[in-house]
Amino acid sequence: MKKPTAIFILLLLLFSLLIFIPELNVAIAESKTIIVSDNYPNIQRAINAASEGDTIFVKKGTYEEKTLEINKRLSLIGEDVENTKINLHPRWIESTQPFYPSYYEKAMLIEANDVRLSGFTITSVGGSLFAAGQRDQITGNIIATDLSLTGSYINVSNNTITRGIGCYGSHHIIAGNKIIESGIVVGGTLDGNDSLNTIYGNTITDCNNGIRLDGGGNTVFNNTIRSCYHAVTILGMSSSNNVYANTVTNNIGGLELFGQGNDNVFHGNYVANNQYGVLLSYTYMMSPGENNTVYHNNFVDNVEQISTSPTYPGTTAPTYPTGKYDNGQEGNYWSDYNGTDNDGDGIGDTPYILNENNIDNYPLVNQSVIPEFPSWFILPILIASTLVVMFVRNKLSRNGLE
Repeated sequence: MKKPTAIFILLLLLFSLLIFIPELNVAIAESKTIIVSDNYPNIQRAINAASEGDTIFVKKGTYEEKTLEINKRLSLIGEDVENTKINLHPRWIESTQPFYPSYYEKAMLIEANDVRLSGFTITSVGGSLFAAGQRDQITGNIIATDLSLTGSYINVSNNTITRGIGCYGSHHIIAGNKIIESGIVVGGTLDGNDSLNTIYGNTITDCNNGIRLDGGGNTVFNNTIRSCYHAVTILGMSSSNNVYANTVTNNIGGLELFGQGNDNVFHGNYVANNQYGVLLSYTYMMSPGENNTVYHNNFVDNVEQISTSPTYPGTTAPTYPTGKYDNGQEGNYWSDYNGTDNDGDGIGDTPYILNENNIDNYPLVNQSVIPEFPSWFILPILIASTLVVMFVRNKLSRNGLE
């Protein structure tokens, strides 16, 4: 993609964030910097002593904490991500109720708005890092525990994560992360509205679910997913998801729709060397979704280009085909298509037919150009998120002077 187009998308994203920022009327005091371990011996004591808007700078070292709770707006910054380590030890809580499992309490809880967490290696014996505020920023960390997001407008970027991300709020940005042995699961919102998250530029490897969408209205682009069981999956009633410009290789399943959602689009993806390239299906006791479309993708050397499995892989649930493999004018590139293009318009003269239920009426005879979003694009997204936070903090400051 050309830079002007990418910048235009960025400006739209920033504009949408500014429009939807809720009104805030909270007074704040002058901020200060607290240093751990100079001023306080551990991180939670520093958090307890901090005021709204303070920065807590944590020197290199290993900090053993039971749990951490951030309930005020502040920045928690590590000196060196590889050498500033937080080891968390949440309690194991035995269930006293039948049918309710025992569990770890939350290892780290961010419940305030506009919190910044950056520069740490975070591990835990159990539990999760749980962010429930608005406009929180979790950037530049190594996180070896589950990360769970509710709230809204949270920015999770440039982290290395080994336990995956559960995304259950709305308007989050998940960008530029390296995620190993787990993936990103996007659930619906508590109010039933679309989740409207942006998932961009992540590298996800060696997992069960690479990116799984249970919520609607999400944008998923320029991710690399490889060596997973399910690379990109849209499930259930999820609708209006836009999945494009991803690289999906060496997985069991490539692009998947399994449910009765509507208006989902897979386009401009490179899908190669998977057990199957694409699956569009629903199951018993469901009705097929409408206007789900796959076009301008490159399906290259997959063992099966379109899955013919009678059940959803890994389950006994039967599958029934649904969806369209072209947009009414152009379809996809299939490396095993052997038709001709006598008029030279780039579209095959005959359809690509797997069977009567899986037909691309306008197959491309050459690979589609996949939009490019270079690595420099992540930085403007981070700048945009930072500008949003600065905007809100300035707004808070003005309200505090009134």
